[in-house]
Amino acid sequence: METAKILMVSTFYPPYHLGGDAIHVKYLADELSKAGHEVHVIHSLDAYNLKKNEKKHENDADTEHIYRLKTELGAISAAGSYIIGKNRSADRLVEKVCSEIKPDWIHYHNISMLGCGVLNKGKSKKIYTCHDHWPFCQRNDYMKFGEQICDEQNCLKCSIKSHRPVRIISTNQIMSEIKRVNAIIAPSKYMQNMLSMFGTESVLIKNFVPRPTENVNSEGNSHFIYTGVLEKHKGLEILINAYLKSKSDAELHILGDGSLRENILKMSDKGIKYLGFLPRSKLIPEVASSLCMAAPSICGENSPLSCIEALSVGVPLVVSPNGGLPELAENCGIISEPNDDDFASALIQIYSNNELRGKMSHNALMKYEKEHSPEAFMKQYFSVVEAMI
Repeated sequence: METAKILMVSTFYPPYHLGGDAIHVKYLADELSKAGHEVHVIHSLDAYNLKKNEKKHENDADTEHIYRLKTELGAISAAGSYIIGKNRSADRLVEKVCSEIKPDWIHYHNISMLGCGVLNKGKSKKIYTCHDHWPFCQRNDYMKFGEQICDEQNCLKCSIKSHRPVRIISTNQIMSEIKRVNAIIAPSKYMQNMLSMFGTESVLIKNFVPRPTENVNSEGNSHFIYTGVLEKHKGLEILINAYLKSKSDAELHILGDGSLRENILKMSDKGIKYLGFLPRSKLIPEVASSLCMAAPSICGENSPLSCIEALSVGVPLVVSPNGGLPELAENCGIISEPNDDDFASALIQIYSNNELRGKMSHNALMKYEKEHSPEAFMKQYFSVVEAMI
């Protein structure tokens, strides 16, 4: 493909981010740049300041082709965008950048706090990646009252009981806007089925992570590992109870941040070690030396990068059957019901069966190469682009 100009539009972008969606945008931008393309990124500082409840001032170093949305209303503007689905400032910024750089295509990611209006800006061909449940859930996680996977569409009642602002823009309105783009990417079969359930066709391109360049020696203190937000819907309490019930000699290492952080800090005498956030240079060796990556989510995960990082260094997965997790763990992990007894049994099996763990490790590396490597992703991505333009 000839050298192209690409505009990425995302609510969050590193270092101003909270989760894997923004990291994916960074990974993709890096791969496109390596291929010789010129990548521009629009993201919202207002949204970051809202979610972090703080005002973080941007560092102007190394910001070429980065456009940050920062308005006088700040966090209020971002919250309003989520509720009504419109953000005039975001619309104007996208129009301005498109007019200046004339991108060959625009790739939209998480636009929950930029408003649906950005999807209509610019004359270039457009791609949208569905990173989470935002198009069809006011909570973003498709959890009824934050307690169980949604089995009915009663969004008003759920928002009130969950203490969330009621979204004025409807799911039908959001999906109608998304359908206007030229191509929609689903990172998992699960998300592809969700989009189909709401009347939208998509192409499956599984998430990727860069090849590890760090020292990935798997020797070291054997431990189980969890990386992600420290919240109930991630099944973290189930994992902790299961670990304690397993009575394993291996430690449980927990990385991330969230409302359960203080509870975890109190368990250091029970073999549970909290490591906070680690840079990738330290994260990958930490993952590589683990027995397994645990993901006991009670919500419908899409395609978490933490699990793919584990696959990239041959670490098996122990996951719940929810969302896209079983797709990642097929032949290279254990799929366990998210309850204390079953998850404890899975941890014991991983800990005690070296032969099984070795086989799963081999399969994990093969799965990464075939389905989740940069090369696998970019080949499919460029196929979508070429068919579109």
